[in-house]
Amino acid sequence: MLKRNWALIALVYLAIAEILSWSPVPDLALCLIQPEYSEQAADHNEPKYCPAFHTGVEVFFAAANDVFERYEKLIIGGFTVVLAISTIGLWLATKRLWDAGERQLALLAETSAGQSRDMRDSISAAKASAKAAQDSADALPRVERAYVYPTMVSSRNIKECIETAREFNPGGHDSGNEPVPATMATLTFRLKNYGKTPAVLKSVYAGFGVSPEGSEFGVTVPDSILGSMETTGDIAVKMNALLTRNQASGIGVYTASLGFSGLITFEDIWGSEHVTDFYFKWDQEAERMALHGVKEKPQKNS
Repeated sequence: MLKRNWALIALVYLAIAEILSWSPVPDLALCLIQPEYSEQAADHNEPKYCPAFHTGVEVFFAAANDVFERYEKLIIGGFTVVLAISTIGLWLATKRLWDAGERQLALLAETSAGQSRDMRDSISAAKASAKAAQDSADALPRVERAYVYPTMVSSRNIKECIETAREFNPGGHDSGNEPVPATMATLTFRLKNYGKTPAVLKSVYAGFGVSPEGSEFGVTVPDSILGSMETTGDIAVKMNALLTRNQASGIGVYTASLGFSGLITFEDIWGSEHVTDFYFKWDQEAERMALHGVKEKPQKNS
């Protein structure tokens, strides 16, 4: 840095000295190089110049012009060689820049592909989480909602009614299809909510008789709201019709069946309506009404 400052100072000094050498001076003794005149002016009023630097510049330009004329081809050839080398260097630099750009584009493409894969993975994970959350929300009502089913309490005098009808002998020409008196059996059942949330009972229909039982009639339910694991009071249902001797005989040999069927309609706390379809059948060996089927019909929203 110091050398550069001194060089700059010297260059400024030379420039100032060159400019001053073009101006007249009061005394030629101040000049470093004394001028020579081949002839003197008559009146001695010629301006006095100090040619120290001015002449040197002229000499420099003359010498430079002479050197250029003498070595013109060599100088042009040198410049041509320098230009060729510079062109080759420019081509090499351009090629390196091109290769660097290609590598950067390849890296950018790889990075973009990685980011795209990560984004797709994130979207897939988000969709999976959303689906899991939706499945969990959809499963909540199924797990927590009410489930109402019938439970048998008693089946009084069913066995006695069947035996009475089978042994009935009115005499004469009895076809066996006449209703037998004193064969009107009665059974008692309850409704129980096996779910985890309350149920609102809307209607209960039940039918009791020899299959096909016939119409199912609406029954009166003492309770309209059942909490979790709660049951209604006893609900009594009588047979739809008296037994005949042929029906009783068929029940004994399993060619006829004594059944109890019904429909329970209730609503859960989510406002969805459900229908439970059930069927009990008289078990001759166990001498009781046994559950033979229960299912829920398609639900609907209120």
